[in-house]
Amino acid sequence: MSSNTLILSMATSGTITAPTIGCDGDKKKNFIVMNCENSTAWTPIDFVDMFVGCLERDNAVWTSINVANGDDIPADIGTYHGIVLTGSRFNVCDRDTIPWFNALVDMIVEVEKKGRPKVFGGCFG
Repeated sequence: MSSNTLILSMATSGTITAPTIGCDGDKKKNFIVMNCENSTAWTPIDFVDMFVGCLERDNAVWTSINVANGDDIPADIGTYHGIVLTGSRFNVCDRDTIPWFNALVDMIVEVEKKGRPKVFGGCFG
């Protein structure tokens, strides 16, 4: 596992233990949550609120997009300190039917090559 990966562990109580995400000091750090789900079946759960609520730290500035609803992945993705990819009902077998899937994979590959920003990915499928 590369140093570019954040891990959240699920405790037996069902709470998420948030990792240290490096927001010490006065400098603002920008994070982005990419919602990869567009089903209303999860309502009232909001994946963006869930992840931001667990990872919120002083000096963190959060942006969210919904790639499953057609939002574009920002071209300036390297300016973020971290990326959170929410879980999704979609999986790798759906890649040919989901218009945003290849762009998401391309972004992940590019981020991994550069070694930044840090990435956390929720469960797909």
